[in-house]
This record gives sequence, C-alpha cells and structure tokens, in this order.
Amino acid sequence: MNFINNDISFVYDNPAQYNSLVIYPITIGEMLEFNCYVDCLLVDKNSIGDIKIISMSYLDYILKYTDEKNFYYQKLLALLKMCVKLDIGMKSISEEEAVERYNSGEDIIISKTENFEKDSIRVNNLHGISWEMSLKLVKTSIGRKPFYFREETIKIVEKKGKTFIYIKSAFYSTTDFDKIKKIILDQNDIKQIDEHTSKQVRDELDKREKIANDLRGGTKMCGFEDQMISLSVALCITIEEVKKITIRKFNKYIRRINHKIDYETFTVGYMAAGVDGKKHKYPSHWMADLDNERKYSSILLDESKIKEIEKKLN
Repeated sequence: MNFINNDISFVYDNPAQYNSLVIYPITIGEMLEFNCYVDCLLVDKNSIGDIKIISMSYLDYILKYTDEKNFYYQKLLALLKMCVKLDIGMKSISEEEAVERYNSGEDIIISKTENFEKDSIRVNNLHGISWEMSLKLVKTSIGRKPFYFREETIKIVEKKGKTFIYIKSAFYSTTDFDKIKKIILDQNDIKQIDEHTSKQVRDELDKREKIANDLRGGTKMCGFEDQMISLSVALCITIEEVKKITIRKFNKYIRRINHKIDYETFTVGYMAAGVDGKKHKYPSHWMADLDNERKYSSILLDESKIKEIEKKLN
C-alpha cells in the first residue's frame, strides 16, 4: 500500500508517509511561510480550457508554466523542503550504498579526498553506463580509492521521456506526485478545488454565498495575528504554545470554539425566551460533526439547483 495509516497520522499530528517519504505537518509558527508557497498546489489547470493542458500531469504543468509571473517550480521546491524537512547538502556513503543508488538512477559524487568540493566527479547511469565502467573512468582521473557522496536534494529528472521528481533518496512519478500533493493539502487542512463542478459555477456560488452572508450580517473573521491571540485567550496558553500547534488543529480549534459559543448563546437565549424548538431549529450540539458541512450549505443548494445554475451560465 502507498498510504500508511495517514488518517491516524492526521488525527495525532504525526508525520504522514508515502512509500519511503515522510511528510511532516506544518505548524502555526511556519504558516506564513507555508502560505507563500502552497498556491503552487492549487492551480485550477483543468479550467483553462486547453486540451493539451488538461491532459498534462499536474507536475508537468508546474514545470512547463513556470515563468517570470508564476514561480510555481521555485515555490514547489521550497514547499517540499518544508514538508519533508529536507537537510540539503552532501552525505558521505559507503561504496555498497553508492552502487545501489547509482543503479536506481541517482547522482553519485566520487571524490579523491574526504573534501568533496575538491577533485570530485558526478556520475549517474541515465545514459545506460554501468557502475563498473563509470568507476573505471573515474579512477583513471582520481588514481586512488575514492570517497563516495550523495546529494540530499529535490529536483526534476526526465527518464525515458517521462517526468519524475527526486525527493531525498527516491524518484516519484507524476502519479506519485498527485498523491503526495493530496497528502500535503489534507494534512494541513487546505481546501481543495472541486473538479466535479465547473469554475463558472463555483465562481457564481461563491458570489451568492458572499451576498447571503452579507444579508445575514455576517462577521468578517479577524486576521491571522488576532486569531492566534484569540486561541491563546480561549485555551489559556501562550503565543509560543500556539505557534507549536499544527495548522490542521488550529483551524479545528477555531471552528469548534466558535460553534460552542453559538450553541451555548442561542440555546440559552431560545430557552429563556420560550422559543419552540420544533418551529425554530436550535443550533446543532457543540460536539456535532463540523467536518461534513458541505460547502455552500449556507445558501441551501441541492444538486439539481447547481445543475440549473450551470445551464444558465452555459
């Protein structure tokens, strides 16, 4: 199995895992930096309308459409570095490990001395050259028993016409990347694009939901700094302790505290005023499931209504 108890990992804020790759949840102390990069995973490429783009993998799209306006690739590298806790640099390895990694397609740095910055040569088998042949050629230049290093990094590699992303010590296909992307978004409670609903309909529903919220006198959520202070006050903990909470738990705390206050305020108010609970529905219990609330539930749209809006827009 590719996914290893990730639902349990999310619950306990433990690192998630995909094959050998360990993916760490982002904390509130890292959130502002994370938010600078995460939009590279939220591009609605299938709404662009170009068949070539729609048929393209997400990873290939990120590579192809990175330019001076969209720094998708640079953001992706920075984001993955945060999520996998990458310690970029050279690592000394044995000859046995060097052979294994070379045969898997990884670059190996062979050096004359323990100082890899001097007299070192980088080799790989992407052109089908065997380890024995590469070593023979290198030893001709180095002339002694070499030292071996591998580079801990993230990079894109093309092998036999297919795109792979190399993270830490393994290659991942474009399909693997889609699954890694979903883990990162789920793990950090990031709302994902509903690809089953067209962008036109989503934009129209967002507009209607905003109007409905304004008509109800909806309160604008305070900024990130004040949210941290609010949670600090509500839980009686310091800001430093808040910064150690994961984004996922932070969002859940904020939603639950708001819902509990609504429940207690409205329930007491209704009971004091003698309001009939059968005619005027009380707020759901403060421990009710909040994760299953449907988006746009505040404007009470069912599937047939959404299809009706879609027809009008087309």
